[in-house]
Amino acid sequence: MSGFSAVIFDMDGVLWHSDKAHAQAYEAVFNSLGLPSYDYQALAGRRTNEVMASILKSAGMAVSTEIIAELTAKKQAKAREILRLNPPIAPDCQEVLQYMANSYNLALASSASAGSVEVFLQNCGARNSFSAVLNGEDVKKAKPAPDIFLLALEQLKTLAHKAVVVEDSISGITAARAADIQVIALLPKSLQKPIHHEQSMAVVENLSQLKEIL
Repeated sequence: MSGFSAVIFDMDGVLWHSDKAHAQAYEAVFNSLGLPSYDYQALAGRRTNEVMASILKSAGMAVSTEIIAELTAKKQAKAREILRLNPPIAPDCQEVLQYMANSYNLALASSASAGSVEVFLQNCGARNSFSAVLNGEDVKKAKPAPDIFLLALEQLKTLAHKAVVVEDSISGITAARAADIQVIALLPKSLQKPIHHEQSMAVVENLSQLKEIL
């Protein structure tokens, strides 16, 4: 796997084990609307406002820009509250990022809001390891569109074949491949699906394994 000059990291589920916090935040909002809980893995990697619009439409509820904005803000605020109380930094996150930064230009490319990305950066201890930091508000189209990864390449001043993306969500992997960037899928074996193996050059279960293959 030689020849790469840049590594682009997703945040949620990769560097920041925030799934539980986001699932709880979504559940709190859905419950307030009288809606059932949803499988968070089906929502992961997508913009919150797009999720809200989709869920409300499928439930036959009224959808407007104002309602979506209000629900999105509530979900994001609840998630940040949970994350600040117990920051779920992935094991070995700081060590691995600092190790990688010695050999590669690193970027953070997350679909999360700017506020959520900032909470991560305040807690990860490796802010200076990143040459570029992007959040979902930096692009018009979220994953699975390739926009955020194309912007990351631009900011890193590198080409697609010189970069590799570390992702966990199917939407993120789809976005990276649409940008012609190779992918390393990172997620527990229990959450791995055939598409993770089919669309990725490698599949690992933790950050430390990246040091063995990059």
